[in-house]
Amino acid sequence: MGGRKKSEVPEEGKKVKKRVKAKSKPEAQEESSKRKYERRKKGSYEIPSPEIIPINQAVSNLTSDPEMYFLPMAQDEIYLINPYACGVSSWLPKAKLTRRNCPFFSVELVLEGKGELDVNGNTYELEPKDVFLLHFDEDHTYQNTGSGRWKKVWISFRHSLLTPGLNQLGLDMISKISLKDQDFEQIRRLFFDVLDEIRDRNKDFRINASATCYKIFHLLARYAKVISSQRANVIPAQVQAVVSYVEKHLREPISMDDLANVAGCCRVHLTRLFKKHMGIHTRDWLIQLRMRHACMMLKTTNLPVHLIAEEVGFDDPYHFSTAFRRTVGQPPTKYRKMAKSDALDEEF
Repeated sequence: MGGRKKSEVPEEGKKVKKRVKAKSKPEAQEESSKRKYERRKKGSYEIPSPEIIPINQAVSNLTSDPEMYFLPMAQDEIYLINPYACGVSSWLPKAKLTRRNCPFFSVELVLEGKGELDVNGNTYELEPKDVFLLHFDEDHTYQNTGSGRWKKVWISFRHSLLTPGLNQLGLDMISKISLKDQDFEQIRRLFFDVLDEIRDRNKDFRINASATCYKIFHLLARYAKVISSQRANVIPAQVQAVVSYVEKHLREPISMDDLANVAGCCRVHLTRLFKKHMGIHTRDWLIQLRMRHACMMLKTTNLPVHLIAEEVGFDDPYHFSTAFRRTVGQPPTKYRKMAKSDALDEEF
């Protein structure tokens, strides 16, 4: 009888293993992520609701989060800067994360160790006092490249209204900022103030967290101006010629061949130059520039949408609205209404 029991246990075990192996990779990852967050539901930890995308859904088991907080989207309030997740991460050596079409924006401050960020064909070394920005819809990889732990504090955002704000502050094309000592201490305190607000959730915590995030962005914007100025001093004449041409002919339809002709090189080479010196693909840069001007006109004028479309180089208003929604996250009419409301005027 004992022998039959022993023979049945492995047989049953084999069946269980077979069922696990039969699961698809996404199902297995989802189950693993669920177990992970269930184990972490202690004290102030909160399991994110299904509609909220976990910030570390792709992180390997070489990472840990001493603190992690998720915040449901406000249903009855509008905040231009609306954090949905924040935390402190501590990565073991060789820990690595790759994302495609990032669904959120994240600002992260390195506290300890050494890391590396690869984005748009550029590689950035990340050390203490460095801030790195992960942008909407970009592909990126970052990892611990040191021999010890790589520790950082982070805040992530999903609100589409953040995009034009980043554009106005000059942070839309910045991936890394190295802070001065005095600014590091101030920004570090601000990061942890946001964590405290979202963790404790006292009265007006959303307003306070939003205002504190704006302070962080405002401080970073000063560095962005310096970086943009430095880039302008080293940008090749070919790229400068393209930028100057587009600014003068923004109302006209412009193809990649047109820009290549202006630069006097092939399209492939021009793309390489833009990625290296501007940190973005030529086509994406052109669309962002058009949308930035469109946002400004929607906020400061009463021109009909179809005329604004013409002013930024779109003959077809439908095509413009589609491109605007894809870039900014909402239709032009809705953006104008919200941007002109008193609630948004108080934020930016």
